[in-house]
Amino acid sequence: MGHRNSEGLYVDRSGTICSTEHGPQGGDELNRLVQGANYGWPYATYGTDCGSFSWPLNKPELDRKNYETPVFAWVPSIAVANLVGVERGLFSEREGDLLIATLKAMTLYRARVRDGQVKYLEAIPIGIRIAT
Repeated sequence: MGHRNSEGLYVDRSGTICSTEHGPQGGDELNRLVQGANYGWPYATYGTDCGSFSWPLNKPELDRKNYETPVFAWVPSIAVANLVGVERGLFSEREGDLLIATLKAMTLYRARVRDGQVKYLEAIPIGIRIAT
């Protein structure tokens, strides 16, 4: 509940589910999905209304306590696409990291997520839209 426009979905070996989602004008998200959680759309976003610096439906911080916050939000928008996890010993030093494709940014992002937070984010410019 509370998703705007989901793009990618990845389930790791432990059963953790991550998703990428387009925000409005900015506010693209990486989410860790939890059963029964509400991710807030359209009342909680880091994006804005076109031509504005705010989202008119955003609730005050105190009213957002029942919404699951994203693991990471991109502002400005990168136009997230699919995501995959690095696994099976292909790149052992990056095992467990997420690779997040983008359309607008024409970049592949490597995210190291530990304890529910992005600890490291690496931008790898590709130069073309990555639609997977």
